[in-house]
Amino acid sequence: MLVFVRKLSGRACNTVSIIHKVYKLLVKVAFLFQTNTLVSVNNVIYNGINVIICIYFKNIDDGRKEEYNSMLKEIEIRRSIRKYIDKSVEDEKIIQLLESARLAPSGSNTQPWNFIVVKSELNRKNLAEIAHNQKWMLSAPVFIVCVADIRCRIEENVNLLLNENSPQEELKQIIRDTSISVGYMLLEAENLGLGACWVAWFTQDKIRPILNIPTDKYVVGIITIGYANETPKARPRKKFEEIIHYETWE
Repeated sequence: MLVFVRKLSGRACNTVSIIHKVYKLLVKVAFLFQTNTLVSVNNVIYNGINVIICIYFKNIDDGRKEEYNSMLKEIEIRRSIRKYIDKSVEDEKIIQLLESARLAPSGSNTQPWNFIVVKSELNRKNLAEIAHNQKWMLSAPVFIVCVADIRCRIEENVNLLLNENSPQEELKQIIRDTSISVGYMLLEAENLGLGACWVAWFTQDKIRPILNIPTDKYVVGIITIGYANETPKARPRKKFEEIIHYETWE
């Protein structure tokens, strides 16, 4: 959209004031409609008398809609993959997965997450065994073990032994935040054409010794990563109206 404003009389200083006022008004209009974005403002002053303001709004609604649909599509088609082809995962893709997790939000920006990349056959075998001997895990060439560090909230000089029954409120917080980062990683795996599955059927006392994880850390999950060798059907989801409330619960 092009908007022209012409002032045929008056001094230059008044003209500049008009330019500023019109500019502010049009920015507000763009914000209210939220479908256009302000790209540029060009003003020409002819001898301080004649002013033309040319403001160009570029419509980006279609682009945003496309982007939104694309994101939702990846969320819809993501599946937990438990069969993988015999193919290694490129290091660049592993780094991109970890970067997506690193950028996740966390309470008070504490960022409690740490990630252990596991490729060795022995470590993968041991991890699969303590995860109730889920042999399918071994078809994945990479495991990413997601560890929450409570030290971002509790000082080092406090002795801690964390497990499934630990009462600390801070433990709930770091599990929550690390889980957010894992969710980001699962979606990025889908984006990269990789399959992934979040495994959490293990106990802290069994998994920590395998990877030399200190007792004041908490393992939130093992993410198996690889190229999918299956296309599972979508699992049932509750209807929209079953889970959405407005303003209050009832």
